[in-house]
Amino acid sequence: MITSDIETLEVFYAHTLSPICIAFTVSLVMTITISLLTNIIIGITALFAYLFIGVLLPIVNSKFMSKNGSDYRAVLSSFNGEYMDLINGNKEIVLHNQTDSTLNKISNNTNKLNVLTKSLKDKMGFAESICGISITLLTLGIILVSISQLQKIESQMLLVSVVALMSSFGPVIALSALPNNLNQTFASANRVFDLLSETPQVDDIIDGTDFDFENLEIKNLAFKYNEETVHSDVNLKVSIGEIAALVGVSGCGKSTVLKLLLRFWRKDSGSILYNNIDIEKINLLL
Repeated sequence: MITSDIETLEVFYAHTLSPICIAFTVSLVMTITISLLTNIIIGITALFAYLFIGVLLPIVNSKFMSKNGSDYRAVLSSFNGEYMDLINGNKEIVLHNQTDSTLNKISNNTNKLNVLTKSLKDKMGFAESICGISITLLTLGIILVSISQLQKIESQMLLVSVVALMSSFGPVIALSALPNNLNQTFASANRVFDLLSETPQVDDIIDGTDFDFENLEIKNLAFKYNEETVHSDVNLKVSIGEIAALVGVSGCGKSTVLKLLLRFWRKDSGSILYNNIDIEKINLLL
C-alpha cells in the first residue's frame, strides 16, 4: 500500500488535475471564439461536442470500469504482499519442502492477476473505441451544421472555425480517458484511508511505571488468534542473569510469546509481570 497505492495517488495529483483545468480552459476559449467568428449555433454545437466527450463519456466509462479498477488494485496489492512474504520466507519454504506448492500458489495468483488485467485492458480499449467513434460522428455533425450556415457566414471564417474546432478535441479526449486511471486511484485512496484508520493492536502507555529489570514472571497466560487458541495456562519465571529457552516445533507459538512479552500484542488473560509490575501498567517506551 505504501509503495504502489501512494504512487498511484501521486500520479493523480501530478497528472490528472492539470488535464481537467486545461480541458476546461480550452473548451471555454474555443466556444467563445467560434461563437464570435461564426454564430451562436455553431458555438453551441462546439460546446455540446466538448461536454459530450469531456463530461458524459468519462461518467459512463467510470461506471463501466469501476469494479474492474478496484478489483485490479486489490489483487495487485495482495499479489505484491504475498510475493514479498514468499521471498522473505524463502529459507523456511526450502527447509519445509514447500517449493512446489509455493510455485503453484505464485502461478495461480499470476493467472488471476492476468485475467483481471486482460479484462481491464479490454474495457479500456472498448472505451477508447467509443471515444474515437463519438469524435468522428460529432465531427460529421459539426460539418453538417456548418454547411447549413454557409449562407449566413463568410465561408473563410466558417472553414477556419470548423478546422480549429476539429483540432481542439485533444484536451477533452484526455478527460475521456481519465476513468481508466481514476478508478484505480479511488481504489488506492480507499485502501490507504483504511490503513490510516486501522486500530492499533495495543494502546500506548505514557503515564505508567518505568523499571530496571530484575525478574519476569508469567502467570496463567492465554492468547488466541481470532478464535484459534495458541497458548493457555503458560507459566514462567526468570530472574536477571538466568537464561531461559523456548523450545518447540515451528508454528507452536514461540515468537508469539516473545511478542506478548514485548507487548506487540495484548494478552487475552493471565499476567505478565516485570518486577511484579503488570505489563499493562508499564510505559511503552523505556
